Amino acid sequence: MLRLPALLLSLAFVVGCPTGTPTFDEVQEDVFTLSCAFSTCHGAGQEAELGLTDAASSWADIVNVASVEEPGETRVIPGDSENSLLFKVLDMDVGAIRQMPVNSSVTPRQRAMVKAWIDGGALQD
Repeated sequence: MLRLPALLLSLAFVVGCPTGTPTFDEVQEDVFTLSCAFSTCHGAGQEAELGLTDAASSWADIVNVASVEEPGETRVIPGDSENSLLFKVLDMDVGAIRQMPVNSSVTPRQRAMVKAWIDGGALQD
């Protein structure tokens, strides 16, 4: 019986699933910097008035901030990934907004990290 928890924990590390709530710095480094903060997207160009180049400005631009392109949507609702625009656009088009990133380069591990961070309260730590 003790083997099952150990096996599950080992499997989580093998597949790269985050355990616990990631920090925002981890989300910035592992997701936004690698997949979003390019000069033509959410880097210097700040597509949709959204810059994701560093943790301080990224957090300020997404948490409890209304979408510029999709009225009625909030970019990140702390504790509610399913209704947060950021999480929804990782999977599909939402209204006028295409799935992000455009090249669909977010991995299942990165997606799980964003979900865990939002559901954990979207803290700026």
